[in-house]
This record gives sequence, C-alpha cells and structure tokens, in this order.
Amino acid sequence: MVKNKNLVKYLIGDLDNYVMLTVLSFYANYATQFFNIKDYTAAGLFVGFIYTGSILSNLLLGTLDYMTLKNKFLSTKILSLVTLAVLIFFPTNTGFLGASFLMGFCRGARGIIYSPAVKRFCKQEDATGYFAVAPLLTILFGSGFPVFFGKMLDLFSHWGSLSYKIMFAICFFLILITLIFGWLTNFNNEFKNTP
Repeated sequence: MVKNKNLVKYLIGDLDNYVMLTVLSFYANYATQFFNIKDYTAAGLFVGFIYTGSILSNLLLGTLDYMTLKNKFLSTKILSLVTLAVLIFFPTNTGFLGASFLMGFCRGARGIIYSPAVKRFCKQEDATGYFAVAPLLTILFGSGFPVFFGKMLDLFSHWGSLSYKIMFAICFFLILITLIFGWLTNFNNEFKNTP
C-alpha cells in the first residue's frame, strides 16, 4: 500500500480531517471562555449548525453529485481554511455559527469522498484491505495531534484566547499542506460517482 504513491498523497491530503476534528473538539471552549458565548448556545446552536452544514453537503455533493471527486476533496480544504480564518479573526456569535456550519459541511463532505477515493486508488475489485490498513497509516497523526493541541493549550493557558489563536494558526498551516497534497493527488479517470 505504501508503494501506491497516489494513495499516500491522498491520505496525507486527508489529514485535514483530523486537524478539523481537533478544532471541532476545542472551539466551543474558546467561544464560551473568551467571547461570552453562552454554554447553551455552544451546546445547542453550534451543534444545530454543524448538522445543517453536514446535511447540506450530503444533499449537494452526495445526492446531487455536484462537483468532481477531486474538486470535492479540494473544496473541503479551502472551506477549512475559511473556517480557521473566521475563528481567528471574527470570534463573534455570527462567526462561531458560520464556523460551525462550515465544519459540518466539511465533515459531511469527507464522508462522501473517502470511500470512493480509497476504492479508486486501490484499483482492485475488493478494497477491504485498503479500508482496513489506511486508518492505521494515519493513526499516529490522528491520535497525536489532538493530544498535542490540548497540551499546548494547557501549557500556554496564561495567554488566554491567544493560545487558541496560535493553535488555530498552526492548524491553518497544516491545512495548507494538505491542500497541496490534495492538489497533487491524481484522481485518474474521474467520473461522476454513481451509487
């Protein structure tokens, strides 16, 4: 599998999923602790906007099959960059709701992209082995990055909201790297996906 360079590029490009899952895990604390967002807003409206974004992405990118697989893949990275910019520069109630919607959209889109992409890159009738091993190739980053993020927030907690903004900026940089690898991934013989 690791000799399949296109799959490896795809998996590096897909690491934005773990980055944004980490952001999703911490951004409500950022909102409630430093920007006077009420707990019930974070627990209710944020989640509602996440689900709304996910449903819309499933409708547009799944049911209506809008965009090619590669464009879907790249669009999630661009929307993740927008999300992080909003969290860093516009930490208001409206900004957090917009970020929630965009994170939900990206999460829903990733669910639509992952299976067809891995199956396409394995170029075999039975992709079971690829689906079993692919997560193992990214497990260190997938489990290590959230721990690193949390540790850095603890270490620099005396900086207040700045510690979150620095971590979001690091996430922004990492997403740029995944965008480059996503761009370099060759989605050979792209076709509109059919169920």
